[in-house]
Amino acid sequence: MVTNSLDDLRVFVRVVELRSFAAVAEILGMPGSAVSKQIKRLEKKIGARLLNRTTHGVSPTEVGRVIFDHAYNILTEAKAIDGVVSGFQSEPFGLLHVAAPVAFANDHIIPLIPEFQQRYPDARLSLDLSDQYADVAGNGIDLVIRIANDLKPNLMARPLAAVRYLLCASPAYLGRNGIPQCPAELQQHRCLIYGRARTHDTWHFIDAGGDRVSACCRFCPRWMPRGSSAIPCMQPICRILSCRSRSGPLSITWWKNLETMAAA
Repeated sequence: MVTNSLDDLRVFVRVVELRSFAAVAEILGMPGSAVSKQIKRLEKKIGARLLNRTTHGVSPTEVGRVIFDHAYNILTEAKAIDGVVSGFQSEPFGLLHVAAPVAFANDHIIPLIPEFQQRYPDARLSLDLSDQYADVAGNGIDLVIRIANDLKPNLMARPLAAVRYLLCASPAYLGRNGIPQCPAELQQHRCLIYGRARTHDTWHFIDAGGDRVSACCRFCPRWMPRGSSAIPCMQPICRILSCRSRSGPLSITWWKNLETMAAA
């Protein structure tokens, strides 16, 4: 197909415009024989002579003039496409659909939206906030942020940051019930679960020797805060991410946790 020969069409258009093989060769930085070879290859594909060669220069044949008009339009459109693609690559454009956990988004994504909109005015942001794992392909999600160790094999991911879980409780609760010194002692305390997933019902840690330790606690009703300010001041023990810790009426302790954060 002639349309598969953009390089040959580009050389042909330049020859017609400059009426000289030598001038085109000099501008494009290629031997004159290479210019002649590309013109002959194009003429062979079309099945007709495109140029008249005389001692006074080069001029298009009747067929050549028709091909020149079409080739010029094709090359103009190709240049416009390159410009559009370059625009997409230099600045974000269009709709960006992001899925993220509720609490993480409240603390770390939503506060950045005004700056994002100011920096990238041609981009639109759609947030899907849920603590459930999103169907990336089925819901048309471009980027998903999740706190996990394992991801589905069809997703491409890179770590954003390492996080650990902190065990927190109000001073009043710890004053009444004592401070747990190891994960096993959590069974003697009331613990507050964040989120709806049943996988949150058992907390996993790594002890000082590097062994995995699981703690099954006496759990209270589940806790679904809108933000860090929703943490009750008289709370029993709860588990929050280190990236969500704030100064306030909480006592914080931790053991090394197993989780990391990744974005797909």
